[in-house]
Amino acid sequence: MRARFVLDEAVRSVIVALKYRRERRLAHWVGDQLVPLVPALIDAITWVPATPERVRWRGYDQSQEIATHVARSLGVPCERLLGRTSRDQRQTSRTRHERAQGPQLFARAPADGLVAVIDDVVTTGATVATAQAVLRSSGSALVVPVVLAATPKDMT
Repeated sequence: MRARFVLDEAVRSVIVALKYRRERRLAHWVGDQLVPLVPALIDAITWVPATPERVRWRGYDQSQEIATHVARSLGVPCERLLGRTSRDQRQTSRTRHERAQGPQLFARAPADGLVAVIDDVVTTGATVATAQAVLRSSGSALVVPVVLAATPKDMT
């Protein structure tokens, strides 16, 4: 996993604004921060999808917005390779134990080659681990999670 920042109050404020204050324009800034972390020989960019409930409430999927910007910046395809079941809960509303089980993701399309999967924050690592497993099982040779921030190990 490649993380640009340790999750601190400054980064948290950006994420909160993007996700809960609907400041969609911040997706471009976040994407710019992630571009240098993406492997040079990447074949495609995808993202960990938000829950359908959150997409309806927000009007967009923040990780999709970030992934689209990263892909455009690198000149590689941005593909919707992962889906999330409609009954899945958002990770932020779950306990640490529940988070460790990861989200209910599925492959929407086969993944080929080297894929970067974009997400905003890693806490337990369960979400990116689930995304990696699903993408590998659908054919990707290598999956590299790229995230804006990760919680420090002593805080998880």
